[in-house]
Amino acid sequence: DDATGAINLREALAWVEHSRLGRITIGHGATAANNAILVDLSGKGMAASNDVVLHNSGMIINDGTVYSGPFVTWGAFFNVPGGTWLNPRLEHVQYRTPTFAGFSMGASFGEDNYWDVEGRYSGEFNGVRIAARLGYSVNSEFNAPVGVIGCATQCERKIEQLAGSMSIRHMP
Repeated sequence: DDATGAINLREALAWVEHSRLGRITIGHGATAANNAILVDLSGKGMAASNDVVLHNSGMIINDGTVYSGPFVTWGAFFNVPGGTWLNPRLEHVQYRTPTFAGFSMGASFGEDNYWDVEGRYSGEFNGVRIAARLGYSVNSEFNAPVGVIGCATQCERKIEQLAGSMSIRHMP
């Protein structure tokens, strides 16, 4: 839990992997479609990534009441208490296929009616390196606390997300 003063466990996973059958993972951590928006061959690293939460956590969403507060930031919008939108770390079971001709796929399901699927590709042709990911996730039991993003009571939501990214780099 993200309770004040509590330890926030990022990942605790166990897996079994076979070179021809793929990998099965169980535990608490990143799901298959996690970080599908972060494909980057430039080498700039995660701190300079295109993750909207990293860049815009302090930017205020204008709800029409200028400077009257309480303010809602983009960080609060994407990382509401009880779960995250772009980067879920949940108790789950995940399967990932082996890589074949640069392609692999993954799927996970778990905590709080969450499931996702994801596909990846990476390859290099004539000195041009290409990497891409596309993920689709559904969280169908999202219990937001009162007051978060305009909820007057416990909010039942179905959040569906299609996210992806691609990076192309010329390798001289």
